[in-house]
Amino acid sequence: MAWLASCVFVVVSACGSSGGSSDATITSDSTAAPEPSATLDLSAVQVVAALGYPRDLFDRGRLNLRIDRPDDTAFVILDKQLVADHFTPAPVEARRTLIPPGGRTVALQTLFGEVEDCDSPDPVTADLVVTFLHGDDPTPRTAAIPVGATSTLDDIRARKCTVRQVVAENEITLANPVVDGETMTVDLVIARRSGTSRLGFDSIKGTVLFGVATAFEPGSPERTLDPDEVDAVIPLLVDVNRCDSHAVAETTRKFGIDLAVSVDGSESQLVPVSIDDIEADLEAMLDRCRARTGQ
Repeated sequence: MAWLASCVFVVVSACGSSGGSSDATITSDSTAAPEPSATLDLSAVQVVAALGYPRDLFDRGRLNLRIDRPDDTAFVILDKQLVADHFTPAPVEARRTLIPPGGRTVALQTLFGEVEDCDSPDPVTADLVVTFLHGDDPTPRTAAIPVGATSTLDDIRARKCTVRQVVAENEITLANPVVDGETMTVDLVIARRSGTSRLGFDSIKGTVLFGVATAFEPGSPERTLDPDEVDAVIPLLVDVNRCDSHAVAETTRKFGIDLAVSVDGSESQLVPVSIDDIEADLEAMLDRCRARTGQ
């Protein structure tokens, strides 16, 4: 995806506006120790959330967080949770992470939760909720830091909601596989269950180990399902890209086919295609490649 590959950033700012002071609140349990003499200036903490690397970050439901702070006192995160409109938050993640002083940057990951609402036209607003220690004070503090810009979360929501709509309204299957050594021809069949959206099939992706191609160009009638059509059939050619031991051991996804689908001209989103019916054939193709190359 274009937005995925371009590593779009979300800036989490405790100040809430370009000129005001911090509007984040810091609370402590009523049984906690007295207020520390040195308090953390949350307006000095900047959190940038990014999608892009590792490549499977989105598939694991995570965002990268880059935390920068310019002051000279240690700041230790004990746990974190992203709480966003239109999302069901993931559970709080308890992990001690030192954010060192002096402007150094620390990268960590957090779960973004599950998309709950695809109907509201409102953009995503979010808070990054952290429990933290500041300096030498042992008192855990909790802060809800408003997210200053949420375009990445909007993009995540758009992708999840598009996939949900496409899967609900259409059955996407693979049919008629024919294997010849290390290659396979197979039909990708998109059959409409409901709805009248115009679907465009912009790209078809395989994995590091397997390439997937079709002779039809993007935008051609063969790669479009018009509102008055009930199905589309796209012939695919699947072949082994790599079978070396390093690639097989390191890949996080041996088999897979993803179809980039646009709905009524919107930005296309990757929809996973079930490969259950051809997985055994793919494994046999990989074995042949290994035998041929002595892997």
